[in-house]
Amino acid sequence: MASLIRLLSAFLPTAHAVELQEIGQGGPGIDRMWQMISSIFPFSFGAEMTPQAIFYSINVLILTTIASVAVVLLGYAAVRITTSGFDEQGIAQAKTIAKNVVIGLLAAMVADAVVYWVFELILAIAGS
Repeated sequence: MASLIRLLSAFLPTAHAVELQEIGQGGPGIDRMWQMISSIFPFSFGAEMTPQAIFYSINVLILTTIASVAVVLLGYAAVRITTSGFDEQGIAQAKTIAKNVVIGLLAAMVADAVVYWVFELILAIAGS
């Protein structure tokens, strides 16, 4: 369910950002908490999205797509194992599929971390 919400949020505009900004105007504890929340979650309080928010939206969409495909392929490998009976070749092919899916997920996570680090580095250099 969380993946579906992330996928949909990549396509939704930030129409309620102004209302969200007004929510954080309470007491001193609420203001501090809201500033912390606003600094973590990528959304825009203006009419245009910031480059960071656009990057995060695209990143979430790509990672959600990769994870969805991985789940489907792992399910396919599981079905291949259960329907192959005692056929060693079918079991070996299904294990190869599952192994490649896990390697692909690990590669996607490492690539995501590297891309995020480079993007934050670029923002830090451009901001200073």
